Parts: sequence; C-alpha cells; structure tokens
Amino acid sequence: MSFLGIDFGTKNIGVAISDDNNQIAFPLKTVQNKDFFKFLDSLLKERKIEKIVVGLPLSLKMQKTQQTDLTLNFFKRLKRKFKGEIVLENEFYTSRQADKLLGDYKKGMIDAVSAALILQSYLDKIKKIHLE
Repeated sequence: MSFLGIDFGTKNIGVAISDDNNQIAFPLKTVQNKDFFKFLDSLLKERKIEKIVVGLPLSLKMQKTQQTDLTLNFFKRLKRKFKGEIVLENEFYTSRQADKLLGDYKKGMIDAVSAALILQSYLDKIKKIHLE
C-alpha cells in the first residue's frame, strides 16, 4: 500500500505517491483544482492508498496564513472522501525547492514535485521514529 502526497493550491494541486514500501516519494501529476476530486476517485480505484499527506502552508513565523485556512478547508473536504488516515505536514519552502530542482525543465511539474517533497519529508520523519 502506498501513501499519497498533496500540495494544495487554489489553481492547481500537486500529487505524489510513494513506493509500496513507503520509502521514496515520486511526483505523480499536477491536477487542476476543479478536477481534483474526480481524479482522486479514479486514483483510489486504481491504487491502494493507505494514507494521505497534505502539505500545510505556514508563515515564516510558523503561523497560519490565508492559504493555511484554504488548505484546512480542503483537508476537511478530503476527509469526507477518503476513509483512511490523512495527516498534515509542514510544507516549508517546498515550492521554492521544487523550482530550484526543476529550473526551466517542465515548469508544469512544480506542484507535483512539491507534493513529492512534502511526502518525502513525512516518510523520512516516520522512518526516523521507527529507527529510534
């Protein structure tokens, strides 16, 4: 079973998926916000998703922003659709990291790469907990 990573945006939503052992996150797709739940329905039918990790945008002072509230509203909608576990993961600078990684190559993948960075951060965190 895999984990799904999500980088929520009001225009586009980046999606990433882990390998079956939940060790490595891979960018999957960038989906227009308006089409996301239709895409999610088909993805959930195709793959066994155990957990969803949603990036939580916070300010540099680690406080809520307007985007945080929009993301939390999306999180609530997602909880009504997905019966498994959904967690929030700080998405500090993931879009900027994705932009640096990609440069001019495939600008349309920035959101999906951001989702992969969010998911990988979560996977690394749970790996560390299991090692301790």
